[in-house]
Amino acid sequence: MQPNDRTQLCALLDDIGTVRDQLMRECARLDDEIIRAMFRATAITAYGRGAHSIRALRRGH
Repeated sequence: MQPNDRTQLCALLDDIGTVRDQLMRECARLDDEIIRAMFRATAITAYGRGAHSIRALRRGH
């Protein structure tokens, strides 16, 4: 192994570590976004059911 090869290998390993850290942060951000979307979907569904119930009561069902 040439000294330059070792330097390039260390630089590549550092780049891989940097990319890995960025991917882990992005995964955590996406996890948070998915959780927020699930809460919104649940709230929208509950609102829709409530609105449907109110309309049914007004129609006498």
